[in-house]
Amino acid sequence: MDQKNMVCTSVMHGLIGKKCVIRGDRSGVYFGEIVEYDGRFCKIVKCRRIWSWSGAASCFQIANDGLRYNGTKMTVAVDEIWITDAREIIPVTEKAEKCLEGCPVWSA
Repeated sequence: MDQKNMVCTSVMHGLIGKKCVIRGDRSGVYFGEIVEYDGRFCKIVKCRRIWSWSGAASCFQIANDGLRYNGTKMTVAVDEIWITDAREIIPVTEKAEKCLEGCPVWSA
């Protein structure tokens, strides 16, 4: 592992066990707890996909403030998921965590 990846992996290990909003490059936006990260792959547990949202301008605002339930589509939680394209991993505030955990489940 090169120096750059060692630093990145070290920083990311500080997020292990924390609830975060995760934005994948192509896979979407997720809310869940980071349990593993190796510089390439990210394992998230108790994970919900945020299919679309209302009341937040970006993932930053979702992680800070939460979102508006009306107009938001969040899936049912899965026990675990591995994503291979995590580009942003943003720890959530207490306020956002309560909001995101309380968001009604959207299903088709």
